[in-house]
Amino acid sequence: MQYRIEQDSLGEVKVPANRLYAAQTARSLHNFQIGTEIMPLGVMKALVLLKLSAAKVNEERHFIPAEIGKAIQIAGKLILHNFAEFKAEFPLHVWQTGSGTQSNMNANEVLANLATVILTAQNDAKAKGENLNTEQLEAAVLSIVGTDQVTETLNRASLRVHPNDHVNCSQSSNDTFPTAMHILAYIKVLELEQGLDRLIKAFDPLILENMETFKSARTHLQDAVPMSFAQELSGWQHLVIEGRTILAQNAEQLLNVALGGTACGTGLNTPDNFSEAVLDEVNQTLSVAHADLTKIASFAFRKNVNLFAALSGKSAVAACHGALAVLAGNLFKMANDIRYLASGPRLGYGEITIPANEPGSSIMPGKVNPTQAEALTMVAIQVMANNQAITFANSQGQFQLNVFMPLIVHNFEKSASLLLEAVDSFKEHLLEGIKANKAKMLANFQNSLMNVTALSPKLGYKQAAKLANEANDEGLTLWEVVDKHKLLSRAEFDALLDPKKLSYPHGEKI
Repeated sequence: MQYRIEQDSLGEVKVPANRLYAAQTARSLHNFQIGTEIMPLGVMKALVLLKLSAAKVNEERHFIPAEIGKAIQIAGKLILHNFAEFKAEFPLHVWQTGSGTQSNMNANEVLANLATVILTAQNDAKAKGENLNTEQLEAAVLSIVGTDQVTETLNRASLRVHPNDHVNCSQSSNDTFPTAMHILAYIKVLELEQGLDRLIKAFDPLILENMETFKSARTHLQDAVPMSFAQELSGWQHLVIEGRTILAQNAEQLLNVALGGTACGTGLNTPDNFSEAVLDEVNQTLSVAHADLTKIASFAFRKNVNLFAALSGKSAVAACHGALAVLAGNLFKMANDIRYLASGPRLGYGEITIPANEPGSSIMPGKVNPTQAEALTMVAIQVMANNQAITFANSQGQFQLNVFMPLIVHNFEKSASLLLEAVDSFKEHLLEGIKANKAKMLANFQNSLMNVTALSPKLGYKQAAKLANEANDEGLTLWEVVDKHKLLSRAEFDALLDPKKLSYPHGEKI
């Protein structure tokens, strides 16, 4: 591998000749060879978006030369529109400095060197009497990216864009990194909400199909009064709805960001209304790039009313992840219920059947397991564990800065991504294939002693309790013990224990 020499304030560093990143990225790769977790690429995309937007504002305010400002903007758009071509430029590990400074500098360096390549390509064309259009410039630059021509181009550049002076102008890692965290988290939440909407909608045909599928409820894991399977399904559906609602409410706080606080919250080295102008650009770009997500909620990032709190605390992210944990708990309950109700096929509850997606055992032929439910519940537990890490990390904002931000955003991104993928998988491979075992449900209903609850208003609580205990002790059905004491005629008994009236005592509604 060929190398070039890059410099930072500590001296010279060897950098691979085909890479756009520079000294501080190379130092981080050397100093933090910890784990396999890479900084979420969504964070790097958000940083690039912030910096190309900042370059526009800085250029307009004459904080950086117009030529350089425009080149940084072109570079940023080129990266965002062709991100697969640039993934290798963002290799840093999660386990680095707690402020995310090295990832901020990673973005600065890549943008600075790519902007330099762009300026050089434009100058080369001008020297030939040519004027490259946007497509030609993009093609020329992309042909260089990832090759040793990067170093050759940088070495002969007549104008170098600086990662700190130009790309990072009016910014600090301390305000850009947490802002990028919020952008990533908000996008991930909106994507998850779309997945939850798909899951919620998948319940509708099952509910309609089972309005008159009657069964016995269970409370304290014991037999309880009758209900319809549609009602049970609606309970699961509404737990998802509640989780989504809580998540959406908490996501609103992510729109308040730290940009403009620079190093400690004072906004040193920023022009007036810098963050407002940059965030306007960011919101416009995100609204176009994620037009599908604007159907869920708008992109309206704004400067936090207190930048000192925004830099030192991460309560918005922690609270929103807390909502993910609540959602995970609701999904766990739903999946676990389904897992139990599908147990069997002969020795368990057996009230529903679920799709047989794969053989369930390497030794027991014909066995089918509730694997999708198991996967979803494992994801839920992982999210709850991530929440513990984020909650503790949020408490570690010493003085003017929280230095646990990479851990926080890594866990947030992982939780939201896992939940989205698990929810979609559960919907497609399990929920849509659930079938009620109506015969088993009806048999359980008819055998339940808790139907005596419907007799209590006529016979009295004390008499009804005696009947239930006697039936249980002597192995009789409820009708058999009622008939034994000649308390009701069969017609009266059947009328009182009409499953539809018991399940819908106030009319057929969910």
